Amino acid sequence: MTVERRYDKRFPVDFGVSFRFHGNEILCSRAQDISNRGMGIQTDTATPERGMLVELQISINGHDWEVPAIVTHSVPGHMGVMFHDPQPGLCEAAILEET
Repeated sequence: MTVERRYDKRFPVDFGVSFRFHGNEILCSRAQDISNRGMGIQTDTATPERGMLVELQISINGHDWEVPAIVTHSVPGHMGVMFHDPQPGLCEAAILEET
């Protein structure tokens, strides 16, 4: 049995997200789920290591977000990130985008 370590419920989403780590080029990918405090991201091109800082760039409903985050887990094809600060506005906009 696994123990849930998240503080907030994650909601399934599918929207574009760009990210950069260690000053590398911007990589484009897809968000898979989101909460106020983090998100799961598909990573076809790169898999940053756990603990790396990433800068997320997201555009939803005409609003742009630049969100610093830390990689909490990473496996080939997927990474989870925790936002530096909670992002309730981003989470709400992303959920509305899906409906």
